Amino acid sequence: MDIVKKIFDDCRFKEGDDVKNCIVVEDLIKKVIFNLNRLQNHQAEIEKKIDETLDDFKIFSNNKWTNEHERKELLYLLGVGINKIKPTSFSKLFSNEKIAS
Repeated sequence: MDIVKKIFDDCRFKEGDDVKNCIVVEDLIKKVIFNLNRLQNHQAEIEKKIDETLDDFKIFSNNKWTNEHERKELLYLLGVGINKIKPTSFSKLFSNEKIAS
């Protein structure tokens, strides 16, 4: 199993976790609840993986869907969870209204 998937699965909110110690992160497809303590425990690993694949995020939407896209999606969600990546406003991206500049 890929290290990103292992970290993602470990950080997810589990039954018995304190609801006061969680963060909700979402993208266009997924809404995930992370346990903040476990997320912080993996912060250095998450940051390293994001830094290693930073250029790949720029071309994320230009490729056909592959397993690598799922890995990037998990990294994106983890990155938002640790405040390494600024969340994208998908409602603005896909709305028919023009975004004021």
